[in-house]
Amino acid sequence: MGDKLKPEQQIKAGPLPVDPESGLAMCPPPLEIDIIKVKKVFNECMQTQVEEVVITGWTAGNTQDAEDAECASVTVRNNQCQVLNGDIVRVQFDLEVCATVPLDTGGFERRCNTVSVTKTLRIDRAGEEGMGIQCDLFPECLFCFISDRDANNGVLAVTCCVGILVLIKVETEVQLLVPTFGYPPPPPECGEFLGECPTDFVPEWPPYPPQGPLTGGRNRKPKGCK
Repeated sequence: MGDKLKPEQQIKAGPLPVDPESGLAMCPPPLEIDIIKVKKVFNECMQTQVEEVVITGWTAGNTQDAEDAECASVTVRNNQCQVLNGDIVRVQFDLEVCATVPLDTGGFERRCNTVSVTKTLRIDRAGEEGMGIQCDLFPECLFCFISDRDANNGVLAVTCCVGILVLIKVETEVQLLVPTFGYPPPPPECGEFLGECPTDFVPEWPPYPPQGPLTGGRNRKPKGCK
């Protein structure tokens, strides 16, 4: 076996050293057993969905040459989670989505729309006495596209596809016995920001676009065939 941690070595947060022979992490013996008060998760579930959010109100007379739309932001507001009956949970929230469309005269126009979303889900133990519900929402704007135009090709509507991860936890506050290693050592001092320009500049090389097919690109959105 490799060398074990010496008692006089300072214990601090970070990766544990690995025994080169066994491949196992070497953990020092705890100093004491403490009682801590934490929230314990007794059950959890997740659900994913895609919401289509239509944004209107564009300046049609100045967007006739626009070919595509870009998602600017997506925000969850007024998140509410409620146990209805037994193990039935209702999740309600507002989803604000903003998009941009290039203007014929230069620059971009930004418009937003907010939709209300309601989900009714089932999760075991949600209705038990003493249990609480925690709902976390993680939105991600997948892409936006121009979905309606007027007779002169001006933009009337943009549709954004937003993926939403709903994560529900059944939890309550408990006291647990845990082995501990005492209080952590004092952290290092913060570095001072002087607000000065750097003395060196090392540009990324080569300063050219990545090679590959014309349709490639990490952020390029498919436009479809005509």
